[in-house]
Amino acid sequence: MCTCLIAGRRASRSGYALLTANDDWDDTPALLTHVPRQKHAPDAVYTLVGGHTIPEIGETCDVVLTMVPNSTLMIGDIIASGETLVQCLRYVTDYYRRQGAQLRNIVLFTIGGTQGIEILEKLTREIRTYWPDFEGFITVYYEGVFSCYEEGDKGVSGINRALIDFYWKGGIIAPAFRRETLSMQNPLFEKCTIYDGGARRYEIHEHIDEVLEFWNGILERADQIDKQALLEEKLGHALPISYEDWVRDCHYGKLDEKLTRWLYQQERGFVESLRGISLEQIALQRIEEFTSTLKKYIL
Repeated sequence: MCTCLIAGRRASRSGYALLTANDDWDDTPALLTHVPRQKHAPDAVYTLVGGHTIPEIGETCDVVLTMVPNSTLMIGDIIASGETLVQCLRYVTDYYRRQGAQLRNIVLFTIGGTQGIEILEKLTREIRTYWPDFEGFITVYYEGVFSCYEEGDKGVSGINRALIDFYWKGGIIAPAFRRETLSMQNPLFEKCTIYDGGARRYEIHEHIDEVLEFWNGILERADQIDKQALLEEKLGHALPISYEDWVRDCHYGKLDEKLTRWLYQQERGFVESLRGISLEQIALQRIEEFTSTLKKYIL
């Protein structure tokens, strides 16, 4: 399939969305499947070939699915709890199986946590039960492999949301992301260490409300939160820490020593800069930044 043309309903005379494609390869293995828009009952489920079921949402969109047998699937998703990813991939692999085809491998681009590694290993084993030659996942983590607060853990602040908010502890943080984060006072203490994906990108008003709710919560309980414990939680290790232990804890053993020593000294300077600064001051500054700087654009 060489060229596709898609016209939205406002661009077509009939008022329908149109999809057309030309194909100058007579033996193309690609298969096109049209799935019409459907409404589903509250308890409706989609049953996969292997017997797993996926809860249906209220209404699914009209889509045209393209499939090339023995191909590479490239997708992007946020991996926190991993529930969405698992359901998505089970649906896609089920579609291929129903067509009598299979995938060679899957390339995944993600902002995600350490749970993603275990999830993808489990999915690989599951997929190989029906596709023995499946090569596995090639996964690209943006900015690092973060950790996610686990069920029942609200963090030192008592406000964090399990299976949603990312932080550094137990993860592997990209040196550039670490350097940028610690070049400023407040980002390390944010509710989530990275806000670049999911609903936080396209539901801006809700995101701002969520962030302000967090910082107002910090402000309300600032005198009850152990600042040192919060700092250690966010950095991912107890303080003080030797250079050797820091390198081991950050999994930076294979990086250039000039870089790791610079990053280590930067962290020490960051910690020292927080002496004499209270959580109340940090919270007030962050609230002021949002309510003043963003007021003319969003609030």
